[in-house]
Amino acid sequence: MYGKGGIMKEAKRICVSVPRSLLEEMDSMAESEDTSRSEFIRDAVRSYIHSRQLYDLRESLREGYENMASLNLKLAEACIDVENESSEVLLENLTGGGDVADL
Repeated sequence: MYGKGGIMKEAKRICVSVPRSLLEEMDSMAESEDTSRSEFIRDAVRSYIHSRQLYDLRESLREGYENMASLNLKLAEACIDVENESSEVLLENLTGGGDVADL
């Protein structure tokens, strides 16, 4: 990952402006974690990207479930009718057409 002189391969240098108070907080946290400012920012960006991807996935799943809700309800209603009919036929076969209480 690192080349000669400890310089990161394929790394691009960027310039980011942040309020002084945020910079001081970042530097304090980076120092307490014994890491450089650059590595601290890279970790923070990776963490944000991962969190955002999880959020986007959850939103896609939620939308999918909402879109399928009416179809799922129709399928469940159709299946309950078939299940009820099957139960009636089974009872008739078991009882020989008589009353269940006669079993």
